[in-house]
Amino acid sequence: MSNPLGSLFGALIGATAYVAAEVPQLPASVPDEVRAEIRHARVELYCDHRDSAINDIRAACTHLRQRPGPLCGETLARLEQANWLVRRRQFGPAQDALERALASLETLS
Repeated sequence: MSNPLGSLFGALIGATAYVAAEVPQLPASVPDEVRAEIRHARVELYCDHRDSAINDIRAACTHLRQRPGPLCGETLARLEQANWLVRRRQFGPAQDALERALASLETLS
C-alpha cells in the first residue's frame, strides 16, 4: 500500500520546483547605469551643462521605470523634482534632489 503522506510531500516538492522555474528572478539591486547617470547629471550641473543634465536625469528615470520589480517611487520622485528644478535654473536645490535620489537608491541595495 502506498504512503499518502509521502505522496503529498512528493507532489508539493514537485509543484514548488515547477513554480520556482517559472518565476523570473528580480534583480537584487538597481543597475549601476542608473547611479552613473545620476552622478553624471550632478557633474553636468556643476559644469553648467543644463541640457545634458536633463538628459541624464531622464535616462535614469527611464531605466528605473523599465526595471522589473517594484518601482523606486522615492527615487523617481527625487529625480522628477531635480528635473523640474534644473529646467527652472535652480541648480543648488537640483543638486540636493539628486543627492537624495542617490541616497534613496542606497537603501534599495
